[in-house]
Amino acid sequence: MKSRSGLSSAAVLIAGLAATWLWLALLSGPWNLASGLLDARTHLDKAEKTLGNGNIKAARYETLAAVAASRRARNGFESAGPVMDLLKGLPKLGDALDETEHFVRAAELSAEAARGTLAIAEGALRGPDKIIERDPDNPKESARFRLERIAEIAATVADIRTNIDGVRAELTKIDPKKLPERFRDDVSKGIERAGDTDALLADAQAGFAILPGFLGADGPRTYLIAMQNPAEQRGTGGSILQITRMTITNGSPSLPKEKNVSESVYNVDRNRQQYPDVPLPEDAWYVREVPDAQRFGNANWSPDWPLSSSLMLDYAHRADPTFPEIDGVISVDPIMLSKLMPGVGRFLTNRGNVISARKAVPFLLNKAYATFPITSIRRKVLST
Repeated sequence: MKSRSGLSSAAVLIAGLAATWLWLALLSGPWNLASGLLDARTHLDKAEKTLGNGNIKAARYETLAAVAASRRARNGFESAGPVMDLLKGLPKLGDALDETEHFVRAAELSAEAARGTLAIAEGALRGPDKIIERDPDNPKESARFRLERIAEIAATVADIRTNIDGVRAELTKIDPKKLPERFRDDVSKGIERAGDTDALLADAQAGFAILPGFLGADGPRTYLIAMQNPAEQRGTGGSILQITRMTITNGSPSLPKEKNVSESVYNVDRNRQQYPDVPLPEDAWYVREVPDAQRFGNANWSPDWPLSSSLMLDYAHRADPTFPEIDGVISVDPIMLSKLMPGVGRFLTNRGNVISARKAVPFLLNKAYATFPITSIRRKVLST
């Protein structure tokens, strides 16, 4: 009898443990659902902040954690059946739980969009998949743009936009009247934020659509590079003092082969000659009223860059009929230059000065003036 009693006690214990495990298993679904959604939101917020700060390593962790949390929410939702059915019978809570599927799907799509964004941030300017690289056939030449990689990133941007559209669609399907009042504002803000993000991605898609042509995918393109000095203000950001021409063919840019690849605007504006006979756009009111602005190097008073750049070219061709045909004008100032240099690397001036991303702004806007106060000498030093 004692043996049977022992067996019975063991059976009761096992049955009790099994019942406890079963209830825990049933309850784990709602727990994973709730914790997954909350964790996904937290990690997505952190991923956005760390990526914005340029901390790729931290952004990678937060993004992957958000993906894992969204998957946990999905698994919790799909395994919560019996308990969810019980909870849906409760007043008020049941209506809110009817919207759960939309929250879970929005979390999954948000995580996928974040992963696509991370992939671009990790691979656009660094690693083996970066957009800009040295030509393996001509390593001593200037870097080139990888057009096939640009096409891949364009496809990723399209996927991100599809995911963001999906987030907005899922949140729009939610009936805010079924939610507790404190959550309704979050849903409306989420819809608004998804719309703003979609608008930015639409601009990015449009940019990627024209980028291959801009980079000479369908034939050589020649651009005038105008270096602006923001110490002498104009509507476009500064006065243009140095220029050069750049030709891009199938993603490979080239500069003139001469030793001095840049030239002064005064090579075009000889003796500051003005040309009042050049027709002016209606909005070029400042140029119309200031005679000295009616020349190539001083016509960029309007912040409307297409207006200013096209007017500059009109004056250039008027001053020099042999001035080459230009497909576009690219304006660069020291601040923009410092932002571009992580992608293209540092460079040397003719005097052997190393210009790096860190030194570009202090050297070009301060040290060059302090060290070389004589204008003619400073221009030679700054010439590249």
